[in-house]
Amino acid sequence: MTEYKFYREGTGWETVAPERWRWVATYTDGTALKQFDDNGIFHQFREIEQDRLARFDMVCEGKQPIVLQWSHGRKLIHFYTNTILRFGASDERRFRVYCFGYEEGKHKLIVMIMPDDGIVITDDHNRVKVA
Repeated sequence: MTEYKFYREGTGWETVAPERWRWVATYTDGTALKQFDDNGIFHQFREIEQDRLARFDMVCEGKQPIVLQWSHGRKLIHFYTNTILRFGASDERRFRVYCFGYEEGKHKLIVMIMPDDGIVITDDHNRVKVA
């Protein structure tokens, strides 16, 4: 599927292009919520029921999933960082880094999926250079 639908309050249905890496939240009862589900619907991160979470996976077609096993009491993190090199030039380059992990008390763990699909594990994504 190349397009997904997303309902934005106030404006209605929008079309959303799929991400290369997508999350899947699997619950303790075995059910799952996919960011881009099998029915063509885009789900927001805030829809994840963290108190029921068993694991959080990042998946990409043709790649092994990256699995974050879950422990109760953690706060799930997911965000993107975007970098543009030579903005506006004919050789402009854009990079997206997929970041996910958790906070647990004062401890933070962030897994960063780099543009080449390499993995960086850190507690501060701002220290990692993308390009």
